[in-house]
Amino acid sequence: MFGLSIPFLAIIVAITTYIQSKVTMPATTNPNDQGAMMGKMMALYMPLLLGYFALTFASGLSVYFVTGNVIGIAQYALLGKVNWRALLPGQKTTPALAVRKK
Repeated sequence: MFGLSIPFLAIIVAITTYIQSKVTMPATTNPNDQGAMMGKMMALYMPLLLGYFALTFASGLSVYFVTGNVIGIAQYALLGKVNWRALLPGQKTTPALAVRKK
């Protein structure tokens, strides 16, 4: 109406990608692990990149990204490997196997 639009699909793609990357990332005990640091950076950049793709390409790609992210999260949840504590800032993350044994 006023030329103002909110890219809902791009925002949903970025949010689901971020959630999937955070809950499926394995917890590390070594803070100096270079692989863990690279994984954290990818968890920040991939939602932005996929959100940009969802914004610039056809909306079918956005639906594909969201569907894949939701299925990936559900698959990890059914396997019992989801680390839900990783979503909360400031929480200590524990490996999924230690959480599962409790």
